Amino acid sequence: MQKVDISKTFSKAITASKQEQKITDLQTEIEELRAKQSPNLEKQLEKLRQELREKSGEQFIELSKIRTNDNQPRQTFTEESVESLASSLDKDGQITPIILIPQDNDYLIWDGERRYRSAQLLKWEKIKAVTAPMPLNLHRKSLLTFIHHEDLNALDKAEAIVQEINSVTDLSLESIPSGVRALVRRLERNGEILKVKEVIYQSHEIQQSALVELDLSEEQRAILGVLLDLQLNPASIAANDLQMLSLFEDIKLRIRQDGLKGAHALILQKLNAESLNVTERKAKNIREKAVEQVLNENLNVSRTRLLVQSLIDENTGEANSNNNARKLKRLLLGLERIDFTDLDQEHLEEVRNLLQIKLNELRSMSN
Repeated sequence: MQKVDISKTFSKAITASKQEQKITDLQTEIEELRAKQSPNLEKQLEKLRQELREKSGEQFIELSKIRTNDNQPRQTFTEESVESLASSLDKDGQITPIILIPQDNDYLIWDGERRYRSAQLLKWEKIKAVTAPMPLNLHRKSLLTFIHHEDLNALDKAEAIVQEINSVTDLSLESIPSGVRALVRRLERNGEILKVKEVIYQSHEIQQSALVELDLSEEQRAILGVLLDLQLNPASIAANDLQMLSLFEDIKLRIRQDGLKGAHALILQKLNAESLNVTERKAKNIREKAVEQVLNENLNVSRTRLLVQSLIDENTGEANSNNNARKLKRLLLGLERIDFTDLDQEHLEEVRNLLQIKLNELRSMSN
């Protein structure tokens, strides 16, 4: 009977375990680099892909078995960017594999969703991929991966923050923006906003210690805990990012489809029925044309602000002119209906003098 050297078996198991840990460490390092927008990110991603190639090899996975990560903060992939990459893939083929996480009978995208979407556009049946083990707390890791990245637009960022707060509190998605604003008001009222800013980039232990010292409700402490954990300034989030959630749906659509910037979107939001003094339908039409101009002419923030103000002035000026015309018509009709026969001589003289004064004003304006 041949003797089996079990030491080799254990040796392989130990090596596999070390490799698993190495891959996990690489994933963590990549997430940190993304958060810092590090120029070394692509190098580390390639290093991870190589480790995964050595572990499980490259595979061609059917697109029908791949799922996008619904909890990924980055939900916006413009048609232009997907079509551009599709053109490159069609011409040169796929060079870089996407990274997938095996889940039951299918796969979840960890990195490379734009390549996956481009492959769909090209009607490919399969895509080159490597597989990685499932990171713990995938949603939070995805959030940390993208939340500080320059490619993440303000709308996606706001929605991701709200989803994260929703996952750790009893607050509904709809009530979270007002909850964050109430938290900021309370911090400002109590003079504690500076104390919060000081611990944003501190360790988890220091942040938790600061939370205990603050005069907050349990709900507000939970909200602030999430924001600090993500290294976010609550005052900035309340004043800027969360405003994106109240944008008109037509503006949100242009952010997602055409890459309209958040700063431009907030300015274009001012083109509403009230400010333009028109119907909702007409306001939407004016707004859509303005968005088209901003995108086509690549207007900067200052020029976008000038465009919006000119549209408001143009429409409200026309409205004021129409209002004045209506007022004058009512005045003339009123004068026509006045019956002077019942007035005595003294009152008739007063009316005559007043009309003479107004007539002289009209003459001076026409000269």
